[in-house]
Amino acid sequence: MTIKGRKRYIALLGMLILLCLAFTSCVSKPTTVEELINSNEEIAEQLATSSGSSNMTLEIKGNEIIYSYDLSGIEGATEENIKDEAMIKILQTTLADQSSAYAAVCKNIEKSSEISGVTATVNYTYKGEVLATKTFSSAGETEKTEKPKEEKTEEKEE
Repeated sequence: MTIKGRKRYIALLGMLILLCLAFTSCVSKPTTVEELINSNEEIAEQLATSSGSSNMTLEIKGNEIIYSYDLSGIEGATEENIKDEAMIKILQTTLADQSSAYAAVCKNIEKSSEISGVTATVNYTYKGEVLATKTFSSAGETEKTEKPKEEKTEEKEE
């Protein structure tokens, strides 16, 4: 899936969540996105169905929406080329470039549901190992965690 395709997918998923929030917000006022999703079986089923595509899983914990992209499913992907330092830098750049899309998803959910503090965490993984991750809020990027390098110990100049 290309970056452009991924952005469209994110936008469509955000629209799906917004549509679902609009229907459920009339009935009751859940305090978290997870409560909102779990209170409607149809929404939960639609999200479960949509998250199995494109090597992506979607998980909701409290107010955090977690997108995990498993790169091991890419044709020709090997551990060596996916875990390459240059590839990890590309993944981090891709995350930075997607900041506005994920911030918009958070902002739209907050606006339509009146639930504050919604975040979206995006993980790029290889067979369960997180290679690059970022967390976004309605304000944009909130946190960045990079894959730790076990074999390198960097010392800072004093």
